[in-house]
Amino acid sequence: MQKLALALTFLVVGLCIALLVWWWVIPTPSPNPAFQRLEQGLRKMNTRLSRIEQRLEEEKLRKQPEKRFITVGTLPGTEPRQPDAKPASDEEQAHKPPATEDTDKRLERLEGELKAIKGEVAPTALAVDRLQQEKAEEAMRHNLNQANRDSFVERMEKEQADNPEAFEEADTLYSDGMKDLRENQDPSALEELVKRQPQTNRGACGAIQLGQHYLRNGQFEDAKRALDVALEYGGGAYFKDGIEVAPQALFYQGIVAAKAGRNHDAEEFWTMAQARYPHASTHEGGALGQVIQDELLHLQREERDLP
Repeated sequence: MQKLALALTFLVVGLCIALLVWWWVIPTPSPNPAFQRLEQGLRKMNTRLSRIEQRLEEEKLRKQPEKRFITVGTLPGTEPRQPDAKPASDEEQAHKPPATEDTDKRLERLEGELKAIKGEVAPTALAVDRLQQEKAEEAMRHNLNQANRDSFVERMEKEQADNPEAFEEADTLYSDGMKDLRENQDPSALEELVKRQPQTNRGACGAIQLGQHYLRNGQFEDAKRALDVALEYGGGAYFKDGIEVAPQALFYQGIVAAKAGRNHDAEEFWTMAQARYPHASTHEGGALGQVIQDELLHLQREERDLP
């Protein structure tokens, strides 16, 4: 019995430690200062709006007896006892109407203030809603990339277990190819990887890197050939940072098509990427869908400018 209790104690302590490590290691999206400022501004405007609506309602109620009765005076000793006055706030003092202002003018002034504040609230509320949506999408991309990083590890381990020789060759060619590309602009190792091990995770990632290299150097046919391999074998392939290969392949195929003047093909590639991978990210952490949208707008502007 004591052994069982000791084992349960160790299990609980281990779970607590694991949760603490997870909380410390896993990053969370940082708060957006622009969103916080807009949200605070919206709360202040809503408070002002409520106060103005309340004053407007009070003025309408005050106006009703003025139209129904004529006050002649009061009998001595029958004056109603006035409640103790509550000190007015600075804002109430600022909005306090002149003593000579009649009810109709006060109503007109308050309705004008109400209309103005509603005009301020509407665009701010839209901006807050838009930022809330962007914040939710950012959190979704963050969670998806975390899951993809786990998938990257699982696939690499599976490939190593299923075919150690192919895994070792692909991993070595990818490492050497990325080094050669950075230091000497030499794509030969990546070409060998894409030729010999295209079905591996490293092969699909290498095809993307090779296509980008040729694209930067204006070799559009070679870029298309490498990206065709990435499209064929990119399903279920991931970079180490959790970025999926398949949406990257579609995006860069669209870039190649646009550079070659095949605008219709570019639009098809980009539309497909948006439809199939709506929450895909770039390596910089941004939304790939937004990058694609910018490219589509740029393409449309170029087409309008054509004679």
